[in-house]
Amino acid sequence: MAKGQPFFSSKETRLNLEPSFPRSTIAIRLPANGAANHSARTPQRRILHGIDLPTADDESSFAKRNLASASSIYFRQNKKHPRSFLWRVLDDGKVLSIQSVDLSKSSDQERDAALTLRLTFSSPIRPGGVCFADSADREPFSVFVLTASNDLYTLTLRPDFFRKSSATENNVEDWCKTYLSTSFSFRHPHRLLVKDPSTLLISIHDGGLLRLTRAPDDDGSSWTETFFSEGGWSSSFRSLIPWQGNQTVRYGNANLHLTTATSLVFSPPGSHNAQDHVFTASINHMIKGWNLSTGKICANKDLLGQERQPHDMLKYSIDPGQTNLLKVINQQLRGNRDHYYLVSYSPLGSGQFKFWAVGDGLQSDLDLQDLFPDKVFEPPAPSSEIWSMAQFEIVTTAEPGILTIKILWKNNTVYRLHSLEFDLMRVSEDWFNPWVATATETLRDEVLPHVSSAEAEDPTDKWCDYMFYPGRYTEATLATSLSIYEQNLNISRDSSSKRNKSIKELVCMSVGSSVSLGKSMEGGMDYHRYQVDTEHQWRRFYRIVTEIDKQRGEATALAIDEALDLSWIVAVDGIAAIRDCNETEILWHNRSNLISSPDVASHINTDSTLAQYQPDAVLKMAGLIQAAADFRTCFSDDLVHSCNSILQSEIWQDPSQTVPVRIRMFYERCDFAAHITDDDFDQLMTSIDKIGGQKALNTFLIESVVATIAQEKQLTASDVTLTIFGERAIVKGAQEIICLNSSILYNLLMLVVFMISEDDPDDRQLTGLDGSLVYVELLHLLKEYSVLQWLGKTACSEPQDGQTEDLGKAKSADIFRSNAPVTRSSSLLQYPWVRNWNPQWVQPRRSMAMLLTQSIKHVLADIGLSQSDNYNQQVMWLQRTLLRRGQLELAASFLRYQPNTAWSAYFKGRFYLATRDFVSAGFHFKKASFNLANREGALLAVNGTDDILNSTDGEFFDAGLPKYYSHIVALYEKEGAFSHVADFARIGLQSVFSSAQDDSNKSVRTELLNRLFIASINTCCFDSAYSALLQYTDKTLQRSALTHLVSKLCSSSNPNFHEHLLRLPFLHLQPEVDALLAHKCHTTLSLHSSPPYHQILYAWRLQRGDYRGAAEVLHDRLQRLKLVHDSRDGLGALTQTYLALINTLAVVGENEAWILAGGEEGGGGLGFSASSSKSLGQPSNGVSTKPGSSLLSSKGSGPGPASTTRKRRIVTINEIRKEYQAELDRVAMIENDRYAFTAMVDDEEEERERNGDIFGQAAGADAPKGKNAIGWGQDLIMGEASGVGAPGGGEVDGLVL
Repeated sequence: MAKGQPFFSSKETRLNLEPSFPRSTIAIRLPANGAANHSARTPQRRILHGIDLPTADDESSFAKRNLASASSIYFRQNKKHPRSFLWRVLDDGKVLSIQSVDLSKSSDQERDAALTLRLTFSSPIRPGGVCFADSADREPFSVFVLTASNDLYTLTLRPDFFRKSSATENNVEDWCKTYLSTSFSFRHPHRLLVKDPSTLLISIHDGGLLRLTRAPDDDGSSWTETFFSEGGWSSSFRSLIPWQGNQTVRYGNANLHLTTATSLVFSPPGSHNAQDHVFTASINHMIKGWNLSTGKICANKDLLGQERQPHDMLKYSIDPGQTNLLKVINQQLRGNRDHYYLVSYSPLGSGQFKFWAVGDGLQSDLDLQDLFPDKVFEPPAPSSEIWSMAQFEIVTTAEPGILTIKILWKNNTVYRLHSLEFDLMRVSEDWFNPWVATATETLRDEVLPHVSSAEAEDPTDKWCDYMFYPGRYTEATLATSLSIYEQNLNISRDSSSKRNKSIKELVCMSVGSSVSLGKSMEGGMDYHRYQVDTEHQWRRFYRIVTEIDKQRGEATALAIDEALDLSWIVAVDGIAAIRDCNETEILWHNRSNLISSPDVASHINTDSTLAQYQPDAVLKMAGLIQAAADFRTCFSDDLVHSCNSILQSEIWQDPSQTVPVRIRMFYERCDFAAHITDDDFDQLMTSIDKIGGQKALNTFLIESVVATIAQEKQLTASDVTLTIFGERAIVKGAQEIICLNSSILYNLLMLVVFMISEDDPDDRQLTGLDGSLVYVELLHLLKEYSVLQWLGKTACSEPQDGQTEDLGKAKSADIFRSNAPVTRSSSLLQYPWVRNWNPQWVQPRRSMAMLLTQSIKHVLADIGLSQSDNYNQQVMWLQRTLLRRGQLELAASFLRYQPNTAWSAYFKGRFYLATRDFVSAGFHFKKASFNLANREGALLAVNGTDDILNSTDGEFFDAGLPKYYSHIVALYEKEGAFSHVADFARIGLQSVFSSAQDDSNKSVRTELLNRLFIASINTCCFDSAYSALLQYTDKTLQRSALTHLVSKLCSSSNPNFHEHLLRLPFLHLQPEVDALLAHKCHTTLSLHSSPPYHQILYAWRLQRGDYRGAAEVLHDRLQRLKLVHDSRDGLGALTQTYLALINTLAVVGENEAWILAGGEEGGGGLGFSASSSKSLGQPSNGVSTKPGSSLLSSKGSGPGPASTTRKRRIVTINEIRKEYQAELDRVAMIENDRYAFTAMVDDEEEERERNGDIFGQAAGADAPKGKNAIGWGQDLIMGEASGVGAPGGGEVDGLVL
């Protein structure tokens, strides 16, 4: 293999370090040394729960808050969650951030360790001054921090600190202890190394070492110090007098002697007669072995085993910042000759490794033996550019002697990870084998958005999809970039305009405000110029984001989780999990190597499905992928737009042509012939010739490539659940695979369409290619991946559902101090699919790197879009989920992916119903009605478990059209769309009439009638309500509905409603209407109250020819007016009522001109008319025998506090005329100021005394002046009684016709 082209067997999955939830960071200010007593006297708030860091306004503040100067991952010996802790040094070294990065946890652990501790120190942390230690049998773990003020902090952290914020509310001094060594007043610490929670080792600037020990039960406030030095008293003297000379190097604020240890490593536990040793690499390029039991140096070698002259020490000195130069291998491969092995690295020149055997020495208890003194082990750099080795790790395997060296290379902010598996005893041979590399993420290679001149789409839409792709950029990066962008353009916004707006909205506002729509030279709006300017501003903002984001990618450490066999690359603001490549990724990232060096195929893992193919077949598969990718790169923007447009129509529209015709039309509509030049065609043929020419381009080859894309389902689940960080890793890996597979499928389809269309029919070369079969298969996969791409790029605000005690419940005010809902933004891949998925991670002899890749494939397979039935089910299930969560904007965007099925039409109807587009909803409900009401209706209703389709809704599907429409009617009624309720209720009733009349349909008919009636009432369609009323078979319901209808028609102030009441025939229900109106008149306390029931009842009876009944209404009104006749306002109403009563009785014959007054007061007051009594079973003479059916009382009977029986009597028209004349005389006397003080009739006086002014100041309802008296209320009957004559030829007394 050529140098610089290693085999890519693994791939990074980059993860951002944004908080798991808003306000999930716990900020704690740690006390300085000696401040415990002071803090007890002066209380201060050291703990701030649930904070959100402020947005940085420029690059320097962004780097201070977000970019770590040092970071790594510590893996605990205890296997319980949390066990993997990412620590970062921020804010100029004054802040230590710690958070859990576990990917999984046991299913019996309910709480996720999702909190982040942000520990603030009073002075900066020294470089290399952070160490972790724990023991396998203890739950708490220790963090040791050495600051610039020489304070040693011992932090005893408990796992609950990362689960519950309440766990940190205890006194900080209980778990934070400080220690200051008196020797640090004249000695300067350089490096900190921890062996266990009770033993620390510090390298001193004079070349010595300081060991700190404590008892296991001590809290870290006191330590036992032991000094080790190489030169005895002279070394101590050198510490006391800090001079500068040729033997010192300036580092930070201290002058370090060349013998100062910059890299330290302990000997393996229990090795070499149980004596503790430590190996150090000094600035002077020397390895020293220290016996910590005797304090003596037992080994002293050059890092490369060479002899150095003392005067050359400074020349070969090492940068004091180098901390990763030594590694220990705890194995014995040559019997008792070797106790263990040591690997050293010299950074001088291009870098070189040495392998040492540690054994017994002749003159000391320890000796270093160079295993290969004549060999040079220089690691190959990733390329010819300048690379520096940032860190290396040695990983042991299950087989003794077989090791893997992993090297992290850096070139500014770019890094690469290379590894080599070798046999330690044969490293001189294995070292020159091909190295294995880790591929960088594919998402960063995505082409930038571009809007061609043929597109009408706004560039903002495409740029938003790119910039706000979930997981691509952090919110802090975008916010800082936006601040810089606005500063460059002098865009100022007040805080109110930014309140309650997302970062996406703010960016779109700023970019949009920097572009204006002008006019073209022709005078019209220049939309093209506006489009160009908008894209220019987005690219300007993108460049700022790129510069800010580039800083985040600088690697700081390589961490190996040996327990899970998983590697991590830690960057200044992010981490990357290193997982195995799947089959498609192996072909993609190694396509050039496989073509140029076929022997590279031997590196493919035997567990991979690619191992089933012959090396020549793998070469052709990689060559086909390369040829399709190269062909795609020659597409112009216009050709890309044409291909994308036609591809969408091919995927989502039902075909109307045969497959060969569709392929030819695809080729012609895209106009490949005009866009693909001869040079492009020759380049394509050259690429195809590398795999054997056009003859080799057959169906088997394409299907072999497609087979690598196919996902496999997970058959069994385990008792392991994903953490929030694990969900992110799965989602980010899935996004990578979706992006890559979509690109490969797209390239293959374009290649197939072009090659088939260009193939000469007279001289066919593609004889082994079934174009129709391949075309349909590729379209099906592209349809699946179109949905997956939408899921991967679509972000949603996800409400937290209670994974942790503090973060999951809004009522836990312990962490959330505001009333804002607890949400987090995630991809739709993460929720609902990844959230509800349990990985199968308990497998023997499987590394987490492999299991992580398999889990990603399992998740994509579990989404279930590969088969047609599964596609329909899953797509509709997601639509239901979006509707249930109220995310209507996302549901609208997802409509285009819905299949053409009845259930899809139904859920489209539910969507339009939620958006209150009732017309469109009705169209889709009708479209789905027949299938869902019959056999197909049981498909989803049985399995419906979410809120939008609950278990009770299942009875409305697959049960006939009546029940289906009753369900639709209920949906519309819930939304208050009563006009559509009435429409679908009528359709449902029609289906009832055409169906079998069983008990079930009868109940549905009653329900539909009831909903139709209510909807008609609410929409004031009284004819429809009346029609529904007449169809009731349940008399109780009919009576209740009649009451509702009459009350509705009477209660409105609109006179048209009253006219409607009089116009409706009511048929056999007339007696009940009359009784209802009479009851309303009786219960009306004031004649001024609304509605005017006396007027309505009078008009009702008058229109139906019941003149005596109408006269009874007037007589009741007359008696009430007499109680208030002293009022001047009541005088006119009283005389007009007399006149109307006289004229009404005059219409009937002379022998019938009487009414029956009096009766039981409080038991009915107003009775039925004579005509009404017959229909209700009353005596024909009009005398009611029931208390509730008595006629009108003679003295203004009304509702009283108790029922009182009064004497009934007949009142004739002559008596009324006399009373009327007496009233006219009385009115005339009053108007002439002549008041008569004669006594009133006894019974009338008693009536006044008993009732008082029971009706308040009621003055009565005046009849319209200037009209005939009988016309009081006549306006309600639309003039129908204006020409009525008296029965028997009698004339109307005083009636003007």
